[in-house]
Amino acid sequence: MSKTTTTTTTTIKANNNIIIAYLLWFFLPGSGIHRIYAGKIKSGILMMALSALCFIFFFTLIGIILAIPLGIVIAIWWAIDAILMLGWKLGTETSIIKTVEVSNNNT
Repeated sequence: MSKTTTTTTTTIKANNNIIIAYLLWFFLPGSGIHRIYAGKIKSGILMMALSALCFIFFFTLIGIILAIPLGIVIAIWWAIDAILMLGWKLGTETSIIKTVEVSNNNT
């Protein structure tokens, strides 16, 4: 009885561009689309939800009290993203390694 091990490596390259990420960041501020584009999906959805909440709060009397501080937080987060985006690895390769063991039963 012999075992044969086969290892296959598949490389997937993301074609995301930092310039497109900055354009999304600039023209859609606070939407979180630039984060989703860069692969940071959870934080992008969080930013999008907070922006939507701020927008909804803004149109209610009591909500204005909440919308202003929330809007400031989103604006600070958006500004910090301008610096953080310089360190994001866009267009990097992801490798998927698959190992298969096959048993040959020779009797």
